[in-house]
Amino acid sequence: MRKLILKLSFLSFFLLSLIALLIVKANTSSASYFTKEISSAYVAFIGTITSFIPFSLFEFIIAILFIALLILLILCLRHLLKKEFRKSLYQFLNILIIISFSLSYFTFTQG
Repeated sequence: MRKLILKLSFLSFFLLSLIALLIVKANTSSASYFTKEISSAYVAFIGTITSFIPFSLFEFIIAILFIALLILLILCLRHLLKKEFRKSLYQFLNILIIISFSLSYFTFTQG
């Protein structure tokens, strides 16, 4: 039960942050402030740190998340076929957490 509450907490946090970012970016003045002050500072900071890496960190993270989604989807389907519905629910929540995190991160940095 604790595991379920923790996963639902993460999921709701990422979904609420995504909704908040979309609301902020919907307003022109707040989107301009967010882009000029917050997002650009974050991108500059991460750019300075990752300039020492000879590949794109963003693309690497996307590739890792895609691989993780495939693995979790296979595990979810395997648990469903074995009729282990609780484990399947946990894997499905993990999939939703990764998707909501990816969308929130993309909206924060790019969108």
